[in-house]
Amino acid sequence: MDSVNLSIGMHLEEAFESVVTVKLHPETDDACLRTKDIVKQTLQQIGAKFFAPQYEENVPRLVGCSHILQICPEKSLNGMELDPKEWSCSTCSTVLSIFLKIAQTPLQQVNERAVIFFCKEQDDICKQSFAVAISLIGPLNDIFKDPSLINEVCEKMMECVK
Repeated sequence: MDSVNLSIGMHLEEAFESVVTVKLHPETDDACLRTKDIVKQTLQQIGAKFFAPQYEENVPRLVGCSHILQICPEKSLNGMELDPKEWSCSTCSTVLSIFLKIAQTPLQQVNERAVIFFCKEQDDICKQSFAVAISLIGPLNDIFKDPSLINEVCEKMMECVK
């Protein structure tokens, strides 16, 4: 997985470097580089969580195997193999919990830097327009506001299998 993380990181690095070569406004340049670092760190955290190097029976590793790479079946609590489109309730709640932990801080940081990135003059209209550059909607927004809704989202929205 390290090679995948490295490859993703290298592609992101190249993309952000090409943006920097157009000589952005100094504050914008700094915000862009900081945002690149946030994205790289987030991808590394996701890779480390879902493709842990040690082989243990852990839910995040099984998610990587069954839902991301689709090379092994997921199983319900009673051991029944699930269709690749189905989620067990335990896996679903674990994935959403991990997503919440990993994504919450970077989303806040990107939103903070968006104003600097987009509003060179720092005028009030621009700042208000980009106060929230990235926001979640639907069930993901619901769990960001109230993490106790994770199981409900899994059962009602994703129709997880117990």
